[in-house]
Amino acid sequence: MKHSMLSVLVSVSLLAAACATTRASMESVSGKSAPMPPPGDVPRPELVPQLGHAREVTAAAWSPRGGLLASGGLDGTVRLWDASTGALLRTLSGHYGQVTSLSWSLEGGRLASRSHDGTVRLWDSSTGAPLHVLEEPATDLKGMAWSPTGKLLASVSDKGTVRLWDVSTGTPLRTLEAVVLIRAISWNPEGKVLTAACEDGSLRSWDVTTGALLRTSPGDGGTAYQMAWSPDGKVLAAADKEQNVHLREAATGTLLRTLSGHPGQVTSLAWSPEGRRLQVGTADFDGYPIRYSATLYEATTGAALHTLAGTESLAAWSPDGQRVASTGKSFSINLWDTATGGLVRTLPGHPVTVGVIAWRPDGQVFASGGEGGRATLWDATTGARLRELPTRDEREAVLAIAWSPDGSMIATATDRGVVQLWHATREEPLRSFDSDGRPVEAIAWSPDGRQLATQRGLSAVDVWNPSTGARLRTIPKSSTAPAWSPDGRVLATGKLLWDAQGTLLYTLDALLPSRLSWSPDSRVLALDNQLWDATTGTLLHTLRGSSNIRALAWSPDGRVLAVESHQGQINLWDATTGTLAGALSGHDDVRQLAWNREGRVLASRAWDGTVKLWDPGTRALLRTLSGQLGSLVTLAWSPDGTRLLTGSRDGSTALWRADGTLERLMISQPGGAWLAWHPASLVYTGSPEGEGLAALRLDAKTGPVYPLSHYRAELRRDALSQPGAQPPSRLEPRPAKQ
Repeated sequence: MKHSMLSVLVSVSLLAAACATTRASMESVSGKSAPMPPPGDVPRPELVPQLGHAREVTAAAWSPRGGLLASGGLDGTVRLWDASTGALLRTLSGHYGQVTSLSWSLEGGRLASRSHDGTVRLWDSSTGAPLHVLEEPATDLKGMAWSPTGKLLASVSDKGTVRLWDVSTGTPLRTLEAVVLIRAISWNPEGKVLTAACEDGSLRSWDVTTGALLRTSPGDGGTAYQMAWSPDGKVLAAADKEQNVHLREAATGTLLRTLSGHPGQVTSLAWSPEGRRLQVGTADFDGYPIRYSATLYEATTGAALHTLAGTESLAAWSPDGQRVASTGKSFSINLWDTATGGLVRTLPGHPVTVGVIAWRPDGQVFASGGEGGRATLWDATTGARLRELPTRDEREAVLAIAWSPDGSMIATATDRGVVQLWHATREEPLRSFDSDGRPVEAIAWSPDGRQLATQRGLSAVDVWNPSTGARLRTIPKSSTAPAWSPDGRVLATGKLLWDAQGTLLYTLDALLPSRLSWSPDSRVLALDNQLWDATTGTLLHTLRGSSNIRALAWSPDGRVLAVESHQGQINLWDATTGTLAGALSGHDDVRQLAWNREGRVLASRAWDGTVKLWDPGTRALLRTLSGQLGSLVTLAWSPDGTRLLTGSRDGSTALWRADGTLERLMISQPGGAWLAWHPASLVYTGSPEGEGLAALRLDAKTGPVYPLSHYRAELRRDALSQPGAQPPSRLEPRPAKQ
């Protein structure tokens, strides 16, 4: 655990210098251009959600002029903040893994982000447009750094190599071989020499023009965990595994001084822009929680100036040297005054992910839930938030939601094993069921509404009487979520089939399944890649070429079974013959599949957070959903099949038409603030405090955003049932959001 956490912090911290010439830590890359916006698109106003990261902040970097602060998080997003006002200006989505480091080009027009998904993405910081995606699939990317000229980007692999990229084209130019594992890289101020801190403790420097190795300098104390050039290129700081930081004369390697006595492993080094101060970030991995600190030193004397309070793991200097941005286990970013060590401002996080959604059977109301200690009920017609269903503890996460078949009750389940049953119109829960404190990950009502089955991880399925709260029976060791047959006669738990009274009917002769799904007529049960006759317990077909299934779904008429494969495609199987009828190609690692009611559209959600809509008849891709920030983690069709709900890591819920048009975005916060709006018309509704959940940007540039309250007369409505198709013709700048 120590080593895995250390490797994360080491990779995150290499870019802490943010705006000094040091640019470190990044991952390897190949050079494919990212998709560009369609030509002829006309910039138009948009509402910008004012939501911080939904997970820990793991990277931060100031723009060269100090006006913008970029942050990256465990949620896979990059966010651009107005450093003066604290307003969120833009969210950049594209990574589907933790963002581990960020680096601005010298002129500030481009931003590089590195992620655990194995890519480096280059962005146009003024518009948010993706420029290039750099990847090298055969290796794991370990670090990155822009050259001071802004023309090259260096990336580090787990193979002991550094690759230099032409950032104008996204193509690789040269590979530098270090042989041993590289912990950190840094350019000298002229951009002619690149130095690497290596696993064996050495510092290796290359001439980037020729690729020649200039020198190899022995290190101090074994492995060199961090290193950074001073802005004038005269001093090189390197940290060893003994928690010391050594300052050496870069030209001769002469030791100038050693900074010692740190409370933990050194995880970041960052010089102030003028080169007189050095920030040293540390993490103490002995015990839990991990203790972080950041200390500012006077580099010429080695005197400690300030220690930044709190659990901070990474710090980045502002270009003027007057502020430091620090990140940590909280989801927020703190800005500090470097002269006093005092806290100036906090850019808040947003630890609320919408992970589950469920429609009421009549399609008029839907529920969303996730982190934040509550589920939320929304009016599907007006966009209004109807009420909240709080958990017992605000720290609980809602893992499952299910409406009763008649829509009169709703059940919610949490990661602490609490199942609550609510009447759709009452404020207090009707009753609660306790599941021994283990997370309840699935809920299934019997079609007649008389029984409720809940799953406790892989340990057991409990069946309850929802009218009395009595536990009717417990079924041990279910490898899948429980599922009632559509006719209500059989409950499937893994490979066990039970009747409604709890009598075991069949134990299917199958391997331990991970996914199951009933055919609409209740006659066939799909267990991973096998189809079973539910009336006799006999095997009908084995779907060849499909294994380790992560998602499957029956077409509404029961003729086709859609199954995720590991070849980047979705296989469509003829359920009668067990033969492959076709395939949908172009979506890797699909985790969820859902047909609309008519069977004309199939929605797929992948691990990377993308959702695609397909025409199963023609095998054509209809649309990839875009417009919702953050990775999409769940989806559900409306009962009539005309609309699709998606939940996101950014805490928003989106309502889409079946053709993929984004119709509405909704945000709800603990404590009562909520906001819903139409992206096209900008018309919104919400609670009075909910107006602060988004701001208005008037064009496509990453510039100022304006409070919604200043445009209340033009944009606010009591309901969203009949919005205009276009925003008002003239929206003038008004005082910017502070």
